[in-house]
Amino acid sequence: MFYIDGTGYSMPCDIKREAKVRSSDISGYLMDNSYHNDAIAVYMQYTVSLVVPKGMESNYYDLYNKLASAENSHTFIFPYNNSYIQFDGLVSSISDELYFGRWRKIQFVATATTPNP
Repeated sequence: MFYIDGTGYSMPCDIKREAKVRSSDISGYLMDNSYHNDAIAVYMQYTVSLVVPKGMESNYYDLYNKLASAENSHTFIFPYNNSYIQFDGLVSSISDELYFGRWRKIQFVATATTPNP
């Protein structure tokens, strides 16, 4: 289960998480060929792939419309280790496909707009 703006979604899904490390401009290779990483922040990114069971199409359409709205950010709650993580994030992509008259296989990417504490 995950939440977007306080609404819980309990549909079968695969969730992939990534911790995106942002490095400063001074990161790079040094004279001795070693790499110096000046990490300044870590941003969480979640990719969610959903399969919507028959009969839950209205939930699917509501989710799609919420994700495709022109909002600057949403409040997301996703599984994180043995608990959950909450962050404000942007939706960077949404995709799905029309298969024999039914929309299916929605996938979206949510990236935190502020770094992890």
